[in-house]
Amino acid sequence: MSSSSSSSDGVLDDMVIAMTQETISYLREEAESFASRTRQPPLERNRLAAHERLVIFINHDGPTLILQAVASQDLWIWHAYFGMAGTNNDIAVLMSSNLFDDVIDSVAPDASFYANDVQYKYGYYLTYGIYPEWATLVKTLSCPDDEKRLYFKKKQESARKDIEWAFGVLKKRWSIIAQPSRILEKSKMRNVMYTCIILHNMILEDSGRAFCGESYDESNQSTNPILTYAEKEDIRAKIRARHTHHNLRADLTEHLWFYRE
Repeated sequence: MSSSSSSSDGVLDDMVIAMTQETISYLREEAESFASRTRQPPLERNRLAAHERLVIFINHDGPTLILQAVASQDLWIWHAYFGMAGTNNDIAVLMSSNLFDDVIDSVAPDASFYANDVQYKYGYYLTYGIYPEWATLVKTLSCPDDEKRLYFKKKQESARKDIEWAFGVLKKRWSIIAQPSRILEKSKMRNVMYTCIILHNMILEDSGRAFCGESYDESNQSTNPILTYAEKEDIRAKIRARHTHHNLRADLTEHLWFYRE
């Protein structure tokens, strides 16, 4: 491992420790004041598939903040983006988040795959109807007209429930995000949220339930290439290609039907 990599890892470790310490301090303060605290209404959540919205109340009628996240079947949370106001819709959150930044910068791990004997360069996320028709987003079929498409709809919607399960585990494990927030500073709320997610993933890894990480080798990650603005825009156009979205969904439908149980 290079010295620059070791240095960056050390900085990351320090950030995680600092975030964890801040969360622990807040939890201690909450415990000390618990007896005098009045009961607050429970956390509410909108179920929005692969990009789930976790709505945290500052007070009963006050503003809310959104957590955008991506989880896999083992409940590992691969991406989290927290802090946008709850008045924003999912498209606004998607456009603002850094979900595809590594792909556009060509530093994301290789996620190419085959579906129905057709190769696709970029991985994809399962979403539902409101999201745009991008090459990297696979939506369900609203009105399937045959058994094959109905089977795809069933499988897609079933797999999308992984994010709901992940959030259920996250809230059950960390009560600080399963109740109305008493923190008013967005930066502290963000640190608490990211700390809970990091610890959630660490627990999965230590318990041996995080199978997705077995095939990912950080040492093989791409170096940071120097791309021109035009090259980045070309990649951005490819991951947002509407025709690729429809071709991919059709190929996935055929692939699932061929390998159906």
